[in-house]
Formats: sequence, structure tokens, C-alpha cells
Amino acid sequence: MCTTIAGSLRKRRRETIFTFNSFCDAGIPAEFRGPFYDNIHALLEFGHQENDGTEGMRAWSFRFEVSHGSPLHVSLFVVEERPALAEGRAQPYCYQCKHIGWGHHLVCSKKFHFVLPSKQTAPEMEKLVQSDEDSLAHSATSSRERPRSGVGCRTTRPPADILDLHGHILHGVIHYNGFGHLLCVNGIEGGSDLVCGSQVMDFWHRICTSLKVRQISINDTSKKKSMDLRVLHGVAYGQPWFGRWGYNFGRGSFGVNHEMYQKSMETVRSFRLSSVTNSLAVSNYDILTIVSKYQKLSGDSLQTLGHLFHYVMELKSCLVHDPVQIEHAVLPMNQCRWSSKRVEMATLVIIESLKNNGSKWVSRQQVRDSARAYIGDTGLLDFVLKSLGNQVIGNYVVRRAVNPVTRVLEYCLEEANNCFNNSDSISPNAKKVSSKSQLGLTHLQLVRDLLYLYSTILRQCRPVCGLTRAILDAKHLIKDYSEESLRAECKNRDKLTFLCALSVSRDEEQVEDERSRELLPLEVITLPHRATVGDLKREVERHFREIYFSLRSFKAESLMDFNAEDSDLLCQIVNSGSKLMINGRIEEKALIYESGSDERVLYCSCGAKEDDGERMVCCDVCEVWQHTRCAKISNSEEVPKIFLCSRCEHHIMLFPTLL
Repeated sequence: MCTTIAGSLRKRRRETIFTFNSFCDAGIPAEFRGPFYDNIHALLEFGHQENDGTEGMRAWSFRFEVSHGSPLHVSLFVVEERPALAEGRAQPYCYQCKHIGWGHHLVCSKKFHFVLPSKQTAPEMEKLVQSDEDSLAHSATSSRERPRSGVGCRTTRPPADILDLHGHILHGVIHYNGFGHLLCVNGIEGGSDLVCGSQVMDFWHRICTSLKVRQISINDTSKKKSMDLRVLHGVAYGQPWFGRWGYNFGRGSFGVNHEMYQKSMETVRSFRLSSVTNSLAVSNYDILTIVSKYQKLSGDSLQTLGHLFHYVMELKSCLVHDPVQIEHAVLPMNQCRWSSKRVEMATLVIIESLKNNGSKWVSRQQVRDSARAYIGDTGLLDFVLKSLGNQVIGNYVVRRAVNPVTRVLEYCLEEANNCFNNSDSISPNAKKVSSKSQLGLTHLQLVRDLLYLYSTILRQCRPVCGLTRAILDAKHLIKDYSEESLRAECKNRDKLTFLCALSVSRDEEQVEDERSRELLPLEVITLPHRATVGDLKREVERHFREIYFSLRSFKAESLMDFNAEDSDLLCQIVNSGSKLMINGRIEEKALIYESGSDERVLYCSCGAKEDDGERMVCCDVCEVWQHTRCAKISNSEEVPKIFLCSRCEHHIMLFPTLL
């Protein structure tokens, strides 16, 4: 959400304004040394509390300047949600946990939403975070700007549904145990007007690292100009776009496992380019022309599909440095009222003016004023400046971009060869960039070529598209933040650190569920060096009671596999860093897992045995679920009112009397 200091809609107390690109760097706003559930409360001490929880959720806000001294700001809202309040909803469980494979985790007592709203979602977020009195005042103030909704302009949507809005710049949710999900990231093309997607991801990564989260998942469905980025970046770089921040394969859909994903990725990347062009050239001459063009630019160094897409992606990134990009193609001379000689003269004057400024960015007005000393026709100068955006002129590239702070057009001159010296991964032959001006290669043409290569080769070429299907189906990614921090904590000689899990019994009977042996993700418990078994039990009780909703009455009784008294020193019984199982008892009627009470039986021809979040259909005879795609039902079709799986259909054909 973007605001100005002078244009705030409501009066707020004096707040600390942070810098967006440095927030949660080391020591900013503080050093966080504990586990996530301690660190999140320490972070919220630096935020502005927006309400008192009367709407069912507490919320805090942080304000950031995009760059130092800028009057434009973005706001981050941190909203606390408790499952006790969510029980009235149709589904209080976490679908993301279930689909990524964390359905066996117990429901936490809290989870925190991190939201950077866009212009479209900011009004709804304001309704959520404001208290009753403030919300009414704000609604009255802004009633001219948005449609009226309900009595007194109050929203009738529950707060939890507002958090489900699509279109935020960033929306991530982290459970109290440190496991979380990145739900959406939107850059410039997705509605953000100040920060690009990579800046948002850097921001999120710093928050997760600083607060010491454990694991973060994401359902990667990101696209750009109809191209799936996990396929495009996978073929070009061997990893999805989110792989830059350490997100790797977590769980596949439609039975795809890690081995299938890796093998498909390697096979597509190593696919011989000559084989593809030979199979397509007969029916599609354009593909041969495009591939030949980039072969010529690279000095005939492109041998595989991986080489081709990597080279084109690097060319594209070299031509576009700035997150905010305004591009204009050179207008045809027949649409110009000036002669080609006058246009050429004005172009040379502008190039010389930019040369005098070296590599500095200068405003459009400065360039125009400098050129007017030689060219008096301001209309001609405006025409040339409009046409020069990101064009190759001789051995130079004229950069044109909007300054994200001043919102003013700026220009910069860069030697064309330098565009291709910034990446060590590009072939040395790619430095021969002067030839691209002879081929008429612009950023717009690069994008068009990339789209054509993607749709023709990766989506339509039969030998290739079958392999890319496995890459498309591997969209559940995980970033593990806990490995290094756990390793460091276990090596701390000043304290004892244990990885603890629980085995819980109820009503004098041991839980028969096999999951009770791995009831929770392992929790790190840290104690002084002279701590006793009793100290461990009390700390385990405090820790698990605070984090997990259904363990509020947990009582630790004994250490499994150890016959120890409460007064025994832990250092004499077990080594620091060991895994411990704690026997205990609860008074709750049932343990509440993130997967809920779903007891559906899933058996699909693709091999999937668990719910992966894809569309499914249930057989009306055996009540077994399977994917609609595997049942040959397209996403555009409705599920039949009566559906029989292939096995039941076969049995009924053999024994029609069963009907």
C-alpha cells in the first residue's frame, strides 16, 4: 500500500519508518536470537498496533520508505490469527500444510499473516486492521472513493475472508511453530507500482531468515506473458525462479517425485537443438529462422535447449536492468514529418549529450535542455527522445526508465558490449553484440522470440512437451531455513540443546494412531548446562502448551527409553543435540491436525496416494478419489453427477447384476 506522509487518511502516532531494502538485515530493527515464537513478538514491539483485537484479530503495521528520503511509502501489516476464532469457518484447517505434506502437524495456537497490500487490496486491509470507531471514521472519509458496502459503509465480510483476498504484493503466513507458506508475490506486472518481484522476495527472505522460521512452502504457479516460470527458468537455469532464494522441490502433484522431476529437467535441458529444429523445420520454417539468428549471435555455441533458453534469457536481462520499464519502438519514418537527415542529426546530438554525463542517469528535461543548444525544434527532440527508449544506436544502448522515487523519465547511455560482460555464464562469443543492431534485435523482439520458442518447443514439440509436464507438476516448493540454525544451536557448548517430540496418551489409554510416535515436528529445547530432567519436563510443557492449540493441558510424565528421576542431571544421562521422546498426557477430547478429519481414500492411476491440492473426483461406487485429469475430465468440464472409476466400471460391465 502506497501513502504519502502528508496524505495519510487518519491520524497516527509518531512511528519509526524503516527502509524497505534493509529491513530485517542484521540488527535491524534488532538482533533476534530465539526461536520463531519468541522472535515474532520481539519484532511486533517495533510495529504500530492497529487495533485491540475487537474484530477477532490483532494487527500491527510497519511503514517503509522505498529509498532514503523518498516521500512514498509501503506498509506491511502483520495480522495475528488464532484457530479458536477460526473454528466458526467452514474449514479451520490449513490446506497448504496438507498439500505440502505437513498434514500430520498439530494446529498451532496462532499464525501470523504478513501482508503488503496493493492499491486494489489496501482498502479492504484498512477495514480489517482498524478498530470500530476508527473504521467508521475512515469509511466516512473515503466514501467518495469506494462503493458503499453495508450499513454505514462497514464491510460485511469477516476478517478471515479479507485475508484470502488475491492481488496483494506479498502475502505470507507463518504458523507459531515456524512452518509457513508464501501465498503470493506480485511485482510490477502484478500490480506493484514501487517495488519489483525480486525486491519483494528479498524482503520476505530477510524476514524469514531474521525471525528464524523453520520451513516455508510455496505453490509455484507464477507466469509471465503466459509462460510458466518454473518451466522457463528450469530449462534456462536448472531451477525455478524461486530457486534464487533457495526454494527447491518439495512435493509433486500427480505422483511426480523428486527423481522424476530431476530426470525430466536434465533431459529437457540436454535435448539436442539440432534434433528439435530438424523435427520442426519441415512444418515450421519460422523456428529455424529464430534459432539460426541466436546461433549466429552466439558464434554457433548453442548446442542444447538449455543453451538456447539460457542465452536468450541472458540477452533479455542485459537489455532490461530496471524494474520499471517503459519501452517504445522507433517510429517508422513514413509516420514522421521530419526528414531522416534531421532525425539522424537530432539523435547524434542527444547521444553526445548523454556521453557527456558518463554512465549517470539524467532526467528527460536535462537531456532536452542540453540538446536545444544545437537543435531548436523541440517537437523533433520530443519525437527522438520518445523513440530512443532502450534502442541500440551504433555501439551504445540508450537506457530509458522511470525513477521509482521521483516518477520522472530518465536516460542513461551504456556501451553495448558492457551489457554482455556482466554475466560469467554467457559465452564469450556473446560479446559480439554489435551484430544484433544489424539483425534489428530489440527488447520487444526478444520477448516475442522467447514466447514463440516457449510455445513451439516446450509446449507443442512432442518429444519435449511430455518431459516438461513433470516440471509443471512439480510446483510445491520448500525452503528449509532450519538446518544451519539447528546445527549451530546443537553445537552451543554453553547450553544443552535437544530435539524433542511427544508421545501423548488420553483417558488412560495410549494413542493408537501411528502418528503419535512422530506427533509433532521436532522442537528445539534449550536449557542451562546444569539442568535436570525436571527442568526439561517443565520447559517442554511450557513450550508445547504455548505453541499448539490442542496441547494446552499437556502434562509431561517421563523420558521414553530413560529411567530417570526429576532430580537427575541431563548432562549425565544424554548428550546435547540428541533426539528425545517425551511421554505425556492431555485432557483434550481429540488432537487437532492440520489435515483435519479428512479420511478420504485416494487411489489414482498416476500413483498419488495423498491429497496434492489438484482437482479430484469421487467414485460413486467404491468412494475412492482420483484426479480429474487422470480420469480424462478436463478442467473446463464439470464433474459428472454420477462417476464410476475404471475398476468399478469394469466390474459392472462383467457383472451387470451388481447394479
